[in-house]
Amino acid sequence: MAKYAGILLIAAVLAPAQARAEWQFIGSDDNGLRFFMDLSTKRQQGKYTLVWDREDYPKAQVANGKSFNSAKTLTVYDCAEYRYGTKSYLHYSGKSGTGDVVHSASRELSEVDFEDAAPETTGEAMLKIACGKAK
Repeated sequence: MAKYAGILLIAAVLAPAQARAEWQFIGSDDNGLRFFMDLSTKRQQGKYTLVWDREDYPKAQVANGKSFNSAKTLTVYDCAEYRYGTKSYLHYSGKSGTGDVVHSASRELSEVDFEDAAPETTGEAMLKIACGKAK
């Protein structure tokens, strides 16, 4: 039951943000994966900056036995340490974050696993934008 309550909570928090979503295209990788950020969702939580981003896959992906074509992720940026991690995500059956949510997960901020932003990657570009250091 707690699992479903978490999904409903994510949906309740996400719904108002999506009504005014302003997805900005950031870039794509060599495989055609496209990255977007919604800077209207940017907020501070202690020393961290949180922003919703979206990934659109060129072909369906599979996780937990379910197919999805896009994902929305609440990314946590640690601007001082130049790293980022995932707090919450939702996998969607359709493109551009549409269709049914086929899988989701969320964790406490203290449980986020951070990774360093590798130079000249989309992750670094997104960190620079979130932290206000974009060229």
